Amino acid sequence: MKKVLKCLICLSLLDILIGLYYFTCLIMPKLQLYKSNDISIYDHSNNKIIQTHANKMGEYVSLKEMSPYLPMAFVAAEDHRFYDHYGYDLKGITRAFISTVFKKKTQGGSTITQQLARTLYLSNEKTFSRKIQEAILTARIETNYSKDEILEHYLNCIYLGHDLYGVAAASTYYFNKNCKDLSIDEAALLAGIANAPALNAPDINYQAAIQRKNYVLKRMYATKVINKDVLDMYIHSYPIISINDQNYDSYLSFYQREIVKELKQLNLYTKKNLAIGFDVYTSIDKSINDILYQTLRQFKPITNTQTAILILKPYTNKILAMAGSFNTEDEFNRATMSIRPVGSTIKPCIYYLALDYGLTPLSKFKSEETTFHIKGFGDYSPKNSTNTYPNKEITMIEALAVSDNIYSTKTLLFLGSQQLTRFLNLFGIKNTLAVPSSALGVSEMSLLQLASIYNTFASEGKYYQPKLIQKVTNKQGKLLYQAKTKGEQILDKTTTLVLNQLLRAPFDKNAKGYATPTLLNYQPKAIYGAKTGSTFSDSFVVGFNPQFCIAIWVGKDNNEYLHETSLSKQMFLNLANQLSTLQPTQWYQKGFFIDEIKVNPLTGLKDKYGSTYWLKN
Repeated sequence: MKKVLKCLICLSLLDILIGLYYFTCLIMPKLQLYKSNDISIYDHSNNKIIQTHANKMGEYVSLKEMSPYLPMAFVAAEDHRFYDHYGYDLKGITRAFISTVFKKKTQGGSTITQQLARTLYLSNEKTFSRKIQEAILTARIETNYSKDEILEHYLNCIYLGHDLYGVAAASTYYFNKNCKDLSIDEAALLAGIANAPALNAPDINYQAAIQRKNYVLKRMYATKVINKDVLDMYIHSYPIISINDQNYDSYLSFYQREIVKELKQLNLYTKKNLAIGFDVYTSIDKSINDILYQTLRQFKPITNTQTAILILKPYTNKILAMAGSFNTEDEFNRATMSIRPVGSTIKPCIYYLALDYGLTPLSKFKSEETTFHIKGFGDYSPKNSTNTYPNKEITMIEALAVSDNIYSTKTLLFLGSQQLTRFLNLFGIKNTLAVPSSALGVSEMSLLQLASIYNTFASEGKYYQPKLIQKVTNKQGKLLYQAKTKGEQILDKTTTLVLNQLLRAPFDKNAKGYATPTLLNYQPKAIYGAKTGSTFSDSFVVGFNPQFCIAIWVGKDNNEYLHETSLSKQMFLNLANQLSTLQPTQWYQKGFFIDEIKVNPLTGLKDKYGSTYWLKN
């Protein structure tokens, strides 16, 4: 009798302790369950353009939006007493303990609520402190949410192989179906993947998936959610697998990857933040991207030649459009990740320095085949691209128009090679060598870095660090990140305006002398300043006006010889012309400290029939 009394007292005390434990969890601040792993991405006009769940295109789905067989199958397979316990299945824990200790066989004892707590809030480390945290979180979830709410969140974040989280993404991947359309056996197959995705995924081991599917069906029958006739009908079925690994057949999949990458760089892509979800506000302009990706499809070569394109908004930090490849599924973004020698696109940087020093667009150097004897460096013999020389003095206008290498080398040596290095440092471009060959563009940088220089020219000397993400808030509305939008005047405005007008020279028919201006046959409808550049395996065009800055690279990843040398020019012309249909374009106002003159670009003499260039007054 005393033993019975002691047992009753112990059980009563245990019951009181458990009651106090759950009561404490109940009165604690409510643990918020958000639509975890949801990221909403907005364009420059705050229109939602991308919705992802667990890093896949798609949204969090409610129980009502799922096949009714899905919750039935997962509960039967993972936690058949789910609706009867308060977060912990003592029978399951005991069974798992006996199996692990005495049978030396690991068996899971976690309930659906425990799995949800672990997935949303905890790491995968197996420590005692994590187990304590899991226990507390489990009780807090159970005391604040209904069973259906808990199950709904669980089904939206359960891992089902191949980086698939949630039944919606898995349904699309394995069956190419919406999750609301799954049959009983398809739902059972999905539920069967959960305990060992690397073993039971049907595209990895179809027979193992079928065996596990049949196990789930038997559990559904044992828990009386299906009858014997249904069991017999589907136990012999072989669901058709229709793998759909194309996340999204458009450029939006490219942006989705880039947004996640940038969130990681900002240290925002954490489990804690993902548990709440993100709203990401970007500078993406959908109309411009439609034009960009139509251009990529139109000009895509049949060779292994690749491309990268950026369209920036002058006077802002906004990246309006970006492409890192001809293929939207290519995860190597050449616009930001590829570091290439920029060729003659470096020359406007040199000419800015020259103009700022006191030279003018009419300043002359003799262009002829030359060997420079440089103290401390040795002999240096640059060549013009076609090995053709005028063998006379030429103006800066003609030199820029035809991309004369002797003129740019003499200009850099006159200024000092270290001046160009200091100039590039203004844009955060480090590790460039102060050598004479810098005048020909041996300096390496990403297309984004190069575009940021030209966008500074386009912005009359103001530098804006280009950004895709402008603002990030969580689903509670808390601001997590705000991009710096204010520009910094790092170049002289007057000098920059003189340079911008000088960059009309590659289109100038009057600048055709011993060679043809590099963009003479690629004049867009709107006014642009631009420069080309090339190496053995690279071809660049960067052009701008006050509305748009367009930077294009075409080349070979493996540094093979590039045959499609005019492709970057063709794409530039196509883009520039189509962009002019979106908004009116205009050129710069020269300002009070600039004289506008008409000159013969070849002689530098005034000519009323000549071309218009600007000089400081």
